[in-house]
Amino acid sequence: MKKNRKLLLYSLVGLIILIIIQVFIVPVSYDAKISTKEFKECVVEKYAYDLGVLFVNNQNFNPLRSYNYNRYIPQVDELIQNMRWKGRIIYTSAINELDGVKYIVKYRGERYWYKTYRWTITSIIEI
Repeated sequence: MKKNRKLLLYSLVGLIILIIIQVFIVPVSYDAKISTKEFKECVVEKYAYDLGVLFVNNQNFNPLRSYNYNRYIPQVDELIQNMRWKGRIIYTSAINELDGVKYIVKYRGERYWYKTYRWTITSIIEI
């Protein structure tokens, strides 16, 4: 009887560990496969505004100026078209315009939860 309880406990702990590992280690392609609608559109819909805010806040622009972040949301079609992923990382890019100057902005999103990504800017090139 005691042996069965130990086996059950070890099995339960092992199962919990496997679930945690799956959530934190599975690649982006897993999210893409189980997505109910077009995966790229879903990601862009969820994060486009945040990417615009990240772009404005990343630059050393005039801090006294009040920016309407909705004006700086990257082009959705461009983000979708340029989106790629490898392992747990999503890469995309778009052209943003700020104060009359255009920039090519490259973004990197790291998966840390189911369909949840931590975004950074890898490069900003003025064109």
